[in-house]
Amino acid sequence: MYLLPSVTNHTTMEKNFTRRDWLRSTLALTAGLGMTSSMAARLISSPVSEAERFHWGLKKVSSSKVRLNANENPYGPSEQARQAVIQILSDGNRYPFPATNELKEILAKKEGVTPAHIHIGAGSGDLLCQAGVAFGLEGGRITSAFPTFPALMNYAEVFKASWEKVNLNDKLEHDYSALASSIKADTRLVFICNPNNPSGTYVVRRFQKK
Repeated sequence: MYLLPSVTNHTTMEKNFTRRDWLRSTLALTAGLGMTSSMAARLISSPVSEAERFHWGLKKVSSSKVRLNANENPYGPSEQARQAVIQILSDGNRYPFPATNELKEILAKKEGVTPAHIHIGAGSGDLLCQAGVAFGLEGGRITSAFPTFPALMNYAEVFKASWEKVNLNDKLEHDYSALASSIKADTRLVFICNPNNPSGTYVVRRFQKK
């Protein structure tokens, strides 16, 4: 995540902020890692698109709109969740291990597994990246639908994993037969995003527990 300098006039920032400004701040933070000078020059010379303004928060979005490609909760945190956050602030100076273990016990009981099967992380992004390392390390193969939410696979590719992409069907749903057929001897994980991002289609659970 990149933090942009705060300004007093949001409208002025929208008009004046260019890819040049963004890229300069990014290069300053990353020291230009992974980007050639020619690539940087091309990016700097191009104007910021409306999509980029939307993505980087430079364009205000009505709170009534639902971004179907982002798997967001359009209603925000419930009042119960807000109160829980407020109450836990007084313990923010302590390590959360006791609470984490208690949560594992609750989740394990609900899912019918042991606490050893539950892994807690700082949001889904953190867990996806950890899974990318675990299953992608030393050249593992990860299979998923395409397009889908790529965080896990992108992270795994950093560790020399390969990403087997299986196109969604004509209804933009997971093609289970194609996914199964694509599994190879070195496949370590089949990743299924539900609801799929960015298609928004829901994965139906076909096999219920008896």
